[in-house]
Amino acid sequence: MKRFFISLLCAVMVILCLPVLSASAAEEPLVGINGEKIDMTQGYASGKGWEMVFNRRDQIYTLTLSEGRFEKITSYGDLCLHIPAGANVTVGKSAVSYAIGVENGTLRINGTGNLTLEGVNGLIANNGHLQINGVNLSVSAAKYGIYTKNGSLTVNGGTVNTIGAQNGIFTTGGLYVNGGKVNASAESSAPSDSLTDASAGINLQNCYAVISGGEVVADGYYAMFGLKADITVCGGSLQAKGNTYGLYTGPNPTEIDKGVENPNRG
Repeated sequence: MKRFFISLLCAVMVILCLPVLSASAAEEPLVGINGEKIDMTQGYASGKGWEMVFNRRDQIYTLTLSEGRFEKITSYGDLCLHIPAGANVTVGKSAVSYAIGVENGTLRINGTGNLTLEGVNGLIANNGHLQINGVNLSVSAAKYGIYTKNGSLTVNGGTVNTIGAQNGIFTTGGLYVNGGKVNASAESSAPSDSLTDASAGINLQNCYAVISGGEVVADGYYAMFGLKADITVCGGSLQAKGNTYGLYTGPNPTEIDKGVENPNRG
C-alpha cells in the first residue's frame, strides 16, 4: 500500500495538468501522453482552456495533441510535442506571457498537423533548445514570436510562420535551418533605441545563423539583424526584405542581399 501511494505521488509530480477554464463536450481537447490517452475532463473545472506543466527533468515525455485549445504548456526538461496529420491545435491567448515554454531542456515539435500559438510571446526557450521537425506552425505575438535565450532554434522541416510586434525570431543561441519554410516578420516599423532589442524579422545576438536547406524569408524594419553574429548561407534560400535594411550585422549594415538602404521601402 505504501508503494502504491508513493507511485501515485510520483505520477502527480510527473505531470500537473491544471485546467484553467472549462470546455464544453464539443471542445474537449484530445490529449495523449507517452502513448496513453488522457481524459482532460477529469481535471478541475475552468472555462477557456487548459494549462499543462511538466515538472520532471529526468525523462523525456511525448505529448500528443490532436484537437483543442490550451491555455499554456510549460516543460522544465525535455519534451516531444506531436501534432498528427489533420490536427488543429491552438495554444495560448493574447493575455498569457507565453504559449509554449521550455526551460533547461529541448522541445521537439513533430507531425504534420496545424499548431497555432498566441500570447505576449509565442514559443520560448530559456537555457533550452527548440527543434521543429515538421508541423504547420503559426505564431502571433505581442512581442516575440519565437524566443530562445542561451539556446538554439533548429528547423528541419515543416512550415513556420511567426509574427511578433518586436521580433519574429529572437535568439542568443543560434538559428539553424536545414529544411522546411520559415517566414519571420516584425510588425514594428520603427528602429529601437537599443541594438539588443532591434525590431527585426530575425534578431541574432552573439550567435550564428546557418541556412543549409529550406527557405527563409525575413521582414521587418531590419529583415535580419545580427549583433556580434555570423550569418552563413550554404544551401537553401534567404530573402531579407527589410523596410530599411535587408541584412544588418554589427554597427554597420552589410551589403548582402541588397543591404544598406532598401530602395523599395515606403
